[in-house]
Formats: sequence, structure tokens, C-alpha cells
Amino acid sequence: MAAAQVQALISMAEALHRIASALEVRDDPENVPPMSGFHPRPARTGSVSVNRSEAKTSSPDRSKK
Repeated sequence: MAAAQVQALISMAEALHRIASALEVRDDPENVPPMSGFHPRPARTGSVSVNRSEAKTSSPDRSKK
């Protein structure tokens, strides 16, 4: 039974080594795509519209003191 447990540990260690190697290759700076041209979000093309009549009524009147 001990031999089976040792073999299971060796198999797990080999699998973890393969995973670590794959992560190293993935995270290697030579394999990272350049940041130029990469946009995580699309750029806004339109401006945000503000209802000016609501903006005037909701802001406090600072002229009265």
C-alpha cells in the first residue's frame, strides 16, 4: 500500500510540475502580446447628455447668503 501512495504522490508532483511549466510559458514576457492597440473597453464615441433644466433646479442657489 505504501508503494501505491508513493506512486500517487509522484504522479501528483509530475502533474503540478507540468502545470507550473505551462504557467511559466504563458507568463513569459516574450509571449505577452504588446500593449499597443489593446483596449480593454471600447472608447466612448458620444458625449453624455445632461438635461440642463434639471441641473439648474437641482443645484443650490449660491447667490442667496
